[in-house]
Amino acid sequence: LDIQRGTHSMPDPVPAPSSMRLWLPHNAPPSAPAAVCLAGQLRVLSNAWLQDNLLDAVLRPLRAALFMHVSRQSRSCGTRGMRWTRGTRGMLVDCASPAALTSRAALDAIVHRIAPASMSLLDDELLLRQHKLSVASAPGVFRRTAVGCPYSTCAPLLLRYAGCASDVERFEAERGQQFRWIVRARPDLLWHCRLPDITAARWPPARALAYTYRDWVAV
Repeated sequence: LDIQRGTHSMPDPVPAPSSMRLWLPHNAPPSAPAAVCLAGQLRVLSNAWLQDNLLDAVLRPLRAALFMHVSRQSRSCGTRGMRWTRGTRGMLVDCASPAALTSRAALDAIVHRIAPASMSLLDDELLLRQHKLSVASAPGVFRRTAVGCPYSTCAPLLLRYAGCASDVERFEAERGQQFRWIVRARPDLLWHCRLPDITAARWPPARALAYTYRDWVAV
């Protein structure tokens, strides 16, 4: 109890681990025709209503197997050093503090609710070091990389795309099946419409509907 201010000092929630690997192929629907890859920072996916939105708009209509290559960061990166923007008034919290990270309880709820077939949780800095890349590409440092991405999260994001593709290929090999469609999206999207049935004629035969570096969605 803070006697002077008359407020209770609440302990910070226990953050999710910086590194975690789950392989749960039994979570995928039988003969799933589509794979959905979520790549990037978890951010607001800890909200149950956003998880329900993902289930209702994407995973259920596509009957998709879900693959996640994400980091535990829960807020978008700021531009002033290793800091994170918080709220509408420009408050800042340290990247390494629990306030900037998805909690362990929230992570457990995500895994239970949306049931990924695989999850690779790894902080951007650890991911870069794992691939022997410069930590200067970590959040908070804006620079153009060799692949032409203008933002500091570009290199980790491209590595997550590659990791997700590897998981999809492993799943296909173990199941002896091949996905008809692969959808890649960021974890914090709000879907304003329900995707059509993956087996419906409305889906064109083209393998790629959209693909750019922009990390919103690609099919």
